[in-house]
Amino acid sequence: MIDSEQSLSSYVTSLSETQRRNRQEFIRLAYDDAIVWKILQRVGVAIGKGGEIKDKDVVYAEQILAGQKNDLYIQLRKIRTEDQARLPEVDEMTRKLDMVLRDYLIIHMRVTGELDENF
Repeated sequence: MIDSEQSLSSYVTSLSETQRRNRQEFIRLAYDDAIVWKILQRVGVAIGKGGEIKDKDVVYAEQILAGQKNDLYIQLRKIRTEDQARLPEVDEMTRKLDMVLRDYLIIHMRVTGELDENF
């Protein structure tokens, strides 16, 4: 628990510094061709001859990931009971959603050059 206004201020400063470092790390990942290449492979986007990553391939991967993200959201929203939430398939969908969200963020940053503030 935060005791004083000064503690709150240092907590907020620390939190914003952590967020800044996390943002910088995602930017670094977005411009790491090896990371982007792995994501393109994972979503099934073929890379042309010479292994060069083209902008159109990255945009296509972003569209695929956005569709996967939406499909997983829809599937998870259909879960209505605690018994359904405990099924192993739900854990698998949640893990897949985490991976898709991470990949989408990295690819989105590669396409736009910035973080999507509404993400």
